[in-house]
Amino acid sequence: AMPAKEEARASLGIPLDRKVACYTGHLYRWKGAHTLALASGLLPREYLVYLVGGTEEDQQSLRRFVAERGLSRTTLAGHLSPEKVASYLAAADVLVLPNSGTDLRSSRYTSPLKLFEYMAARRPIVASDLPALREVLCHEENAILVRSDDPASLAEGIARVGSGAALSARLAAWAWRDVPRLPSPARARALRGLLGGRALHTPP
Repeated sequence: AMPAKEEARASLGIPLDRKVACYTGHLYRWKGAHTLALASGLLPREYLVYLVGGTEEDQQSLRRFVAERGLSRTTLAGHLSPEKVASYLAAADVLVLPNSGTDLRSSRYTSPLKLFEYMAARRPIVASDLPALREVLCHEENAILVRSDDPASLAEGIARVGSGAALSARLAAWAWRDVPRLPSPARARALRGLLGGRALHTPP
C-alpha cells in the first residue's frame, strides 16, 4: 500500500508542519499547472505546492514562470519513478487537478488517469469544474470543484479543504468509495501505477 503521510514526508524532506498541495502529470498549459503555481501565491503561508512530472523542456519553461513571479512556495519535483510519485501523493494534504477550460481536450474529452490515481490515493481532491471531470467528480461529495483558469478560486478551494479535517476526510473517503465505479481498464491501470504493481489491500 501507499506509505503513511509521515513516512512519505520524511523520505521527501517535506516538513510535517506545512500543508501540501500536489499535482502530478504533464505541465502542458491545458493541464493547468500554471494556474496552480499562481494559486500558490494566494494560499496561506503554511502551504507548499509541488508539481510532479513534465518533460525537461516544460519544466524549464514553468521554472522560469515561477521564478519571474516570485512564487517561492511552488516546487517542481521533476519527472519521477511511479514509486516516488506515489510518495508525493501520500505526502499531500490536497491533490489538485487544475485543468484549463480553454482547450476542448481538457474541458470535454479528457478522462485523466491521474484523476483515478488521486481517488485511489485517498486524499481529498480539488479540481476544475469541467464537463469531462464532472463525469466522475461531484462537487461537495467526492471533490471540491472550482472555476477553471482562476488562481483565486483554486486557492480558495485548496485552503478550504486543507483547513477542514472533517471535509477532507469525507471527500477522500467518498472518492475511494467511487473507485470501483470507474471504467475497469482505467481503474486497473491507475491502481497498478499507484501501487507499483503490488496487490491492492482494501481497508477493512
